[in-house]
Order: sequence, then structure tokens, then C-alpha cells
Amino acid sequence: MKMKLIFIIGLMLLLLTACKEDIVNQGELLYRNSQDLSGEWHQESYPERSRFILINEGNIDQFKGDLRGLRDINFDGKLGVYVTLGERPTGGYAINIRQIRRRKDDLIVVLKAVGPGPDDMVTQAITNPHHIVKLSEDIIEGVDRVVFVSEEGDILNEKDYNLY
Repeated sequence: MKMKLIFIIGLMLLLLTACKEDIVNQGELLYRNSQDLSGEWHQESYPERSRFILINEGNIDQFKGDLRGLRDINFDGKLGVYVTLGERPTGGYAINIRQIRRRKDDLIVVLKAVGPGPDDMVTQAITNPHHIVKLSEDIIEGVDRVVFVSEEGDILNEKDYNLY
């Protein structure tokens, strides 16, 4: 009986791991960022002030005053995928859109975030790590849902989003 239980738990863990990785690797690759962030995310979860936003010409005005890096960007005919960790108390934080994939009616945005370790030397300045990627409207036509996931496949945010 004990062996059966161990086998079932092991199988469930294997399936969960495989499902997580599937969301990161499935679908048509629309964008890949070759820049690699060194380091890892040391915190338990993403900060509460993290934001995962889709921006187009119709809604950019509501974000321009609030989000860094948007003042001089034109989104005419494009969708902006904007991610931020929000205001951080020190340096050493970064967030990067690693890839964007299209899987049926879903847009999968794969992220990597890094933060300072407990013993890391960092600048003592407020930072606001963010990353923006622009996609053409024709590429994302018909997308109903956007799923933001970590490189490990953990779902960070999910939005039902009728883009157009």
C-alpha cells in the first residue's frame, strides 16, 4: 500500500512538472529575447506591485503618467506587452520578457525576474525594473487570453482579454 502511494505521488509530481514546462514550450514562437539575466529570483513570490499589462493606442493615455518608459513610445498598429516589478527599494532587480508564444487563442508571455540575494551588494537607490515588447496587430489577431508565466512554467497572471 505504501509503495502504491509513493508511486502515485511521484507520478503526479512528474505530470505537474511536465505540464508546467509545456506551457513554456508550446505554440508558435512570436518573440525571443536572447539577452540572459544572470541571477535568480530569491523572494517567495513576485511583489504585490508587479504589473502585467497589455497596451495599445486606445489605452496608452491611462498608463503614460503611471508607468516608466512609456512617454515617447508610439503603439499605433501594435500591442505592447509591459511587465514591471514595481518600485523596488534597491538595485539588483530586473525583469525580462524571454519569449512570447501563440497557442491557439492564447498568448503566452514567458518571464524571468531576478532579485538580489540576502548577501548581495546593491545600489541604495529606488529602482523600477520593467520591460516592453511591441507586437504587430496582425500577429495577435483573435487572441482571447494572455497568460504570464515564469520560465519554470508557474502561472503569474492570467487575463481574459479580447484584444480586438
